[in-house]
Amino acid sequence: MVAWWTSMSERGGRYERSFGGLVGAMVVAVIIVLVLVVARGLLSSDVDNTDRPAVDYLENVEQLQRSDIGVVYPATLPSGWSVTSVDVADIERPGALPAIGFDLLTDDDKYVGVKVEQESAEDLLEEYVDEDPAETDPLTDAGGPGLATDWAGWEDDGGDRAFTATYGEDRTVLVFGAVSADELADLVGRLTDATLPGVTPQAAPSS
Repeated sequence: MVAWWTSMSERGGRYERSFGGLVGAMVVAVIIVLVLVVARGLLSSDVDNTDRPAVDYLENVEQLQRSDIGVVYPATLPSGWSVTSVDVADIERPGALPAIGFDLLTDDDKYVGVKVEQESAEDLLEEYVDEDPAETDPLTDAGGPGLATDWAGWEDDGGDRAFTATYGEDRTVLVFGAVSADELADLVGRLTDATLPGVTPQAAPSS
């Protein structure tokens, strides 16, 4: 009897320790999940941008134009819209032009982007919109001075819309966002590459 009781007691103690270890493992697992969720939020392109302040994007446009870099930008913005950042990528190879991007927020805090890159329309759509967006109605007689008048229309299953057009010899303009086609078309109509008043491009250094 003594041997039987001792055996059961030892097994009971091992069970209690195993249960405690299981609870501890569950707590650790929950912490790991929370850390991953926070990290994903910090790295995701879907991070809430509604609290980002507006920037004077025309100052950036002026700097680019003074460096003799053609840039497509909104001459004006729809009522209540703002530009929250202007991104200019490093030049990756000699003779290349930098990729330029504008991040915008609508009056109801929806994201809209404008990208100008030396990439094909297909590559830009895959990177910023969808791997296989459906072609929609194009825009004709759109875009400001210096820009193409015909823009191809696109839409994905998630409701994102986009318009693309060729700019210069080998650059593409992409305008995209989760807004209506009319709102996006209105922004396209405000785009231009006109030189800002008072801007004189710097002369290229003589060889």
